[in-house]
Amino acid sequence: MEGVYKLLGIGILPMVRGQLYLCPTRTRTVVKTISLVNVSGMDVTLNLYVNAGNPRRIAGMDLKLRAGQYAQDLGEYAIEAGQAIEGDASRTDAIEYLISGIEYH
Repeated sequence: MEGVYKLLGIGILPMVRGQLYLCPTRTRTVVKTISLVNVSGMDVTLNLYVNAGNPRRIAGMDLKLRAGQYAQDLGEYAIEAGQAIEGDASRTDAIEYLISGIEYH
């Protein structure tokens, strides 16, 4: 099984929990890094999850990022086809994210 290191997801966290990355069919993924930055002028809270049929938090509940603050999660998360990384934020257009990892096909 060959692995490809790649950008898995990039965007802005939604206010309602939404999918940031979905592991493709016939693929296994190791999420290596989730980077977050608060691009707003206000403090914002956020939540991150692995959803393997039942969402589980991978960051502290209502993690607070101050205006302009950057955070990076270097935990590794192994997910299977159909499983997802999800997230939400207390404000729209406030938290930019970037997810990188290795997909094994």
